[in-house]
Amino acid sequence: YAGGHIPGAVNVPLQQIGAIASEVPDKSTPLFVYCMSGARSQQAVGGLKQMGYTDARNIGGIGSWRGDVER
Repeated sequence: YAGGHIPGAVNVPLQQIGAIASEVPDKSTPLFVYCMSGARSQQAVGGLKQMGYTDARNIGGIGSWRGDVER
């Protein structure tokens, strides 16, 4: 996160993904998840979906982010 992140992003480490419920209680909120390469973010999206989040998307690694996400 310190080495580069999307402006406005909230850092939630994979091992603490359960804490997202206190930050985002509405499980229909769109969540765009990324990490360094895209692997951990894919795991995080799986965990979010198991928690009931209906609009969690893996946008891959921060290195491939170009300033926009398709909604």
